[in-house]
Amino acid sequence: MGTVALARGLCVRSGGACPLSFILLMGLVGPACVGGATGTGDAATGTEAGSDTSAEDVTVGSSSGTLGSTTSTGGTTGDGTTMTADMTAGDASTTGDTSTTGDVSTTGDGSTGDGSTGGGSTTGGGSTTGDPSTTGDPLVEVLLDLPGDVFTPTEQDRSAEWNFGDEGAAYSRLTLSFDVEVGGWQPEIPDAGKTDRTEHILFGLFRDNQPKSYLRYLMGTAAVSFDGKAPHFRMFGRKELAAGYMSYTSWSGTYPWTQGTELHVECELDGEAKQQRCTLALGGEIVAERSGAVDYLDPAAHFSSGFYIELGADPPNEIETSPIGWTYRNLKVVAHLL
Repeated sequence: MGTVALARGLCVRSGGACPLSFILLMGLVGPACVGGATGTGDAATGTEAGSDTSAEDVTVGSSSGTLGSTTSTGGTTGDGTTMTADMTAGDASTTGDTSTTGDVSTTGDGSTGDGSTGGGSTTGGGSTTGDPSTTGDPLVEVLLDLPGDVFTPTEQDRSAEWNFGDEGAAYSRLTLSFDVEVGGWQPEIPDAGKTDRTEHILFGLFRDNQPKSYLRYLMGTAAVSFDGKAPHFRMFGRKELAAGYMSYTSWSGTYPWTQGTELHVECELDGEAKQQRCTLALGGEIVAERSGAVDYLDPAAHFSSGFYIELGADPPNEIETSPIGWTYRNLKVVAHLL
């Protein structure tokens, strides 16, 4: 993989971030994961297969996507199960009703790469100007609205990015949504003796105009494939906007991701309620949901420098990759003025 200096150099984005999992490959840090999933249903119908919390292997590795069972640990909270994991590479120590050593997913300062390396990055067009008149509420602005087909990641163009929101305009809540047609899993590199997995990054939401990478990443989602267990729908977030792996968190649980189906993804980051939530809907019905507290959020401070969203991820590594061949449609971001 090269030296630490090379790894950091490859991840440099013009104002962008280096994925934490890529840094993890260099032995710099380990991840932190909070898992929680709610929902009931039948995988055959595309609904989420039960309440579930799991931690994945912290050792770098990817997955073959073979479906199977998933193991839950942690203490039950509300209608789901949650687990907090603080760990160093190769070992996970959890707090909750039980303790375990297991796999842990990572997220980074964006869980994304940049357009200067790998397969390249696409910058999209479209409306990025807030327009209260389209909502009927003067305190609500449509910051980004891209109807129809938006982006399909390829080997050459693995990610696409759009900036939106005005620097200096403060918002209390952001809601983003898009439709995605599910494609296949990416080829994966087995990691001997560990649970192989690959996080197919659906999107990352970032604060724009920030001097440090760790100040940018806010939230994101991924479709996660495993070797020997069922795939997951995973939501990423932050515990605080600070340096180090302990500032990141995630909520994860099983979801089948049937190839050829089109799902509606909707995520909300609420600075006043200090909550974030993401749902998957199939045919108008919610089939999976992830939610969690984000107590650090101060909307006046954290939602006032503009934003950018990245679909897919670039460059790929043994944990994170772009969902090549998955098609994004109808991307929209709506914000409530503070």
